[in-house]
Amino acid sequence: MYIGPGAVMYSTVANLLIGSHVNFGPNVTIITGDHRIDLVGKYMSDIQESEKLPENDQNVVIEDDVWIGTGAIILKGVTIGGGQ
Repeated sequence: MYIGPGAVMYSTVANLLIGSHVNFGPNVTIITGDHRIDLVGKYMSDIQESEKLPENDQNVVIEDDVWIGTGAIILKGVTIGGGQ
């Protein structure tokens, strides 16, 4: 595996699953979670983990033999199939 400089990978409650022979170009961002935007009048920093919805956190799966190019942004719920 190679991870280029500037890569950022945030894993929340969900999993980030990375297969074999995966390469990441520079400045790739992966985020497995999100925050609620429907709680009007409540600050994001005040929202507790227990208040999150199931769809707010979803696994990201990157299968075997994948190259993720420079500057790619991969968000929750994405699966990248092998050899892509």
